[in-house]
Amino acid sequence: MKTFWFVLQCNVCLCHIVLWHGGGIHQLAFSIMLFVISFKKILNFPFTSCLLCTFLNFRFDVDKFLGVMSMIYTIQAINNSTEILPGIILGYEILDTCSDITTALADVFQLLSLSKAPDHQAEFLCDYTTYRPFVSAVVGPGYSDISVAVGRVFQLFMMPQISYSSSSTILSDKAQFPSFLRTVPSEADQIKAMTLLMVQMNWRHILIIGSDDDYSQQGVTALVTSAQQANICIDFSQTIPTSEITNLLPGLIQKVRESPANVVVVFAEATFAKVLLQRAINDSVKKTWLASDTWSVSSFITTLPNIDTIGNILGFSFKMDQVNGFADFLDNLPSSQWSRNQFYEEYQSLRAVCNSSSISEIINCISSKKADSVTRKFLGPDGFLKELIEAGTPIPFNVFLSVLSVAHALHDLLGCDSTSCNGSLEFTPWMVSLFSFHFHADIHLSRLMRGSYSLYFIFYNFSLCNKALLFSQNISSSCSSQCKPGEMKSSNSCCYMCVPCPEGLISNITDAASCFPCQQDEYPNNTVCIKMPQTYFNWTDNFAIFLMIFDILGIIIVGAIAMIFTIHYTTPVVKAAGSFMVYVILTCLLLSFISVIFFIGKPTDIKCKIRQIMFAISFTCCISCMLMNSFRIFVAFMFDPLQQHILKIVYKPFMIIPVFILLEVLILVLWMTLNGPTTYLQTSEDNQVYRCSEGSLVAYYFTHGYTTFISLICFTFAFVSRKLPHNYNEAKFITFAMLVHLIAWMIFFAEFSYSFGIYLSAIQALTCLISSYGVVIWYFLPKCYIMLFRKEKNTRENFSLHVYSYSQKTVNETFQKAHETTNPPENRV
Repeated sequence: MKTFWFVLQCNVCLCHIVLWHGGGIHQLAFSIMLFVISFKKILNFPFTSCLLCTFLNFRFDVDKFLGVMSMIYTIQAINNSTEILPGIILGYEILDTCSDITTALADVFQLLSLSKAPDHQAEFLCDYTTYRPFVSAVVGPGYSDISVAVGRVFQLFMMPQISYSSSSTILSDKAQFPSFLRTVPSEADQIKAMTLLMVQMNWRHILIIGSDDDYSQQGVTALVTSAQQANICIDFSQTIPTSEITNLLPGLIQKVRESPANVVVVFAEATFAKVLLQRAINDSVKKTWLASDTWSVSSFITTLPNIDTIGNILGFSFKMDQVNGFADFLDNLPSSQWSRNQFYEEYQSLRAVCNSSSISEIINCISSKKADSVTRKFLGPDGFLKELIEAGTPIPFNVFLSVLSVAHALHDLLGCDSTSCNGSLEFTPWMVSLFSFHFHADIHLSRLMRGSYSLYFIFYNFSLCNKALLFSQNISSSCSSQCKPGEMKSSNSCCYMCVPCPEGLISNITDAASCFPCQQDEYPNNTVCIKMPQTYFNWTDNFAIFLMIFDILGIIIVGAIAMIFTIHYTTPVVKAAGSFMVYVILTCLLLSFISVIFFIGKPTDIKCKIRQIMFAISFTCCISCMLMNSFRIFVAFMFDPLQQHILKIVYKPFMIIPVFILLEVLILVLWMTLNGPTTYLQTSEDNQVYRCSEGSLVAYYFTHGYTTFISLICFTFAFVSRKLPHNYNEAKFITFAMLVHLIAWMIFFAEFSYSFGIYLSAIQALTCLISSYGVVIWYFLPKCYIMLFRKEKNTRENFSLHVYSYSQKTVNETFQKAHETTNPPENRV
């Protein structure tokens, strides 16, 4: 068998963290010692017991006997020292509760009797403020259930009760136990440590066993809750009444044997654990046993014959330290000085017949025999007890802390210094309770303990023994294999199967209860979510670079045209183009080229809207101006005076152009308000495509269809006027510009229904560029060519000559047609 224990450590004030220990000298099921320290100036009270545990057929427990001896040694050391209570002698009376609550309560009433009353009589009072009982403070008992019982009585008197091993959480309730203190941690901290150990060791399937006493029931309940919160499955948890253990134990051991769980937590007192493990030894049940602090290092358990056959035992124990000088004290006990110590007499009798070279054999022998059947005494030096404390048991050290804490409380209460104590000796127990039970780790009592010592009080911070951790890594306790990342449990029960995550879901931890989807911008890849690449019409795209080159070139050309027209502003070509209106058209073209920039890059809601608004308004304004130019030319060369007069009345460019633009703006406002363009995220399995959703397709077609409709009207007027003089071919250029625009947008509308993704933005950007370049190339560049390279044609005389020639030719053709209509040619045979 391999046994390990884990040590909890924390430096805290003794008045807040104090412990009881429930073990008694005599022990079979549960046995406790009730230590009592009474304050008297000179008198040393005798060692007595009103009820012998041998009468109840209890066995002698060497561990608890060491606690008795530790108390006696500590009191003697304090009395021999002048540093804590100079001039004061502590007396003591030690009673054995025999692990029986009734016996313990009988001892309590004896201890609470009046200090001057004969025959240990206690008084019933409504107010115990001035009541001075037989003792001033109590150390013990050890077991939690007995501490709870006697603590309810002690709290009436505010009797300081310092336990050295009671860890039940209920004792932390100051409303119920205001005078209870302890030098060990609450079992709640032990439960946290147990749970953390199971989590670190990946023990996901356990059994929990306890007895029916308060300590076990509270511990089992708390451990079940803590384990479930840590996702540890409990095959079963069971508490067995001590009175029924003989009848119920066979069935329990059979359930343990058949359980797939490999770790058994035994949260019980040492006597119960001994009976349980003995049955496990007899039935050859092999598991990993996790021990609570009440039996983890008890020699009562560790010396069981064949204990190594039931598997591995790991346990939790209190901080263990050696009391300086105590081992030598035990090694040199003078038997004559202990003639009135009944427990020492009983130990001497048992030790006389239990003499072996093995510690475990001596312990087994002592716990199995009766002292009343032995007549001789053990008189030699007792190296066995010294070896036993060096092997490790926490009781002597915890008792030492409890006694020393009371001494320091009395030191503060009585106002002691290094020479004397000046306080009144007429104090009551509640006055002692008011003082903090504390002392510091750097106190050196060289004459008291022949050395220095440090005190480590248990709380929650704990460290796991590296050796135990390394050893326990080979221990497994699970009825199911551990699910890998990418898998999940088939159910939430203790036993489950591992199934792959459904398509589109992942798990990235072991033993995942469920799989989960990735974020919207991620895609699953085995056990991780990978950020999806974001695809859009990027600036680095080759086609985007191509568009930007021509877009910038168009902006430069527009600027150059504006400069040329400004230089030749007074020439006939500029006047024929509409003078000031030319700059309006050039500004609109500039905005059209700029709108192309918003088709490239990652889309946003504002970019999606701006690009449609800017191009639609600017090009509508541009075509409206060209429409007015073509209409003006059409009216100027209308030879019917009546028709010309009517058309001149209609020709109002500074009214018609704003009306055309206002109608386009109205359409855009309705579009943007009701269902305008927004960013659209199109997600595939491993990619995200960002593009602009145009919102209402009806509004989209209506917006650009309206611009196309104006250009169609402009094209019609220009086409009718295309036969003007050669040097005055304004209408011909407008015709070609509008023809390019119409063809480009008809192709775009045909492609719009079939395009998708980032290419839709690219196609519309190209269409906008083609429309803008159509106006620049076919409308403006020929004029620039005349102004720069054919200046002879850019004169008033040249324009007048060609207009006159065109007019003369038109008149002749008109008269010829009229003559042919009036005089038709004769029919010839």
